Amino acid sequence: MKKPVNVIIDKTEDDSDWVTGSVSVNSHNYEFYGKVVDEKTKNTLDGGRIIKLVIRNGEVTEETTKDVFWLSVVANYDRSWLTKPEGPEAIEIFYAVVDEMEKLPTYDARIYSGSKIKKVIGKTKKALSLT
Repeated sequence: MKKPVNVIIDKTEDDSDWVTGSVSVNSHNYEFYGKVVDEKTKNTLDGGRIIKLVIRNGEVTEETTKDVFWLSVVANYDRSWLTKPEGPEAIEIFYAVVDEMEKLPTYDARIYSGSKIKKVIGKTKKALSLT
């Protein structure tokens, strides 16, 4: 029986397009980070909203060297493919992460939906008599 891929978005910032998260499947743990933009462009992944995405096997620690980090990368997209996922598990993880990232609200939706930044912008507009 095939075990499900569990994707967890750990962090999305109100004031940033960057996303971090983790994936677990078949007792293997992966980490990812990427950048999701609001508008699709020729540089986004498969015509979606992801412009950068790195998925790697294992956890990054203070002892992780740059060489070890890049050797553990299973997928790397930075406006074009640098490392395509290979093998059934890597491909399955890749599509699960992409699916979750594409579902994220746009930057504008995060900014203007009750966040701290929205409140600061509102106070600034009021203070400057722009409202």
